[in-house]
Amino acid sequence: MKNYVVAGEVIKIHTYLLKAPKLRYMAGGSLLLETFSSKLVPALARRMSADRVYLAAAGRFVVGFLKEDQAERFKKLIIFIARYLFGEENVLVCGPLLKGKGIVERIGDELKAQKTDASARPFSAMPALQSCKQMDS
Repeated sequence: MKNYVVAGEVIKIHTYLLKAPKLRYMAGGSLLLETFSSKLVPALARRMSADRVYLAAAGRFVVGFLKEDQAERFKKLIIFIARYLFGEENVLVCGPLLKGKGIVERIGDELKAQKTDASARPFSAMPALQSCKQMDS
């Protein structure tokens, strides 16, 4: 039986958190990342008929699907949500990749290539964090 994997991570989170104007926003950003990883990703995966959630913690996730179209829909949705929350250049997602020998290396290679490309782009924090910063001034 085929299994398609979608994997991703939120990068540069330390920059995101350190741009917070106050400690409460830094704590809120950290909580947002944890909620995204440990609650939102698994809930969406289950809702979209994921076969298995292999990893969902610390800004990283690996989710398996039995059908490629389900994996593709999950990928598009998770990219949309994560980019809104953390900024476009801070979200890396690859897949759907056909699970098999060497899948970990393929995921690592794809995310590393995206990370190298993303590091050349400027940082922009989440729009809601920017709004909080303006309101606090």
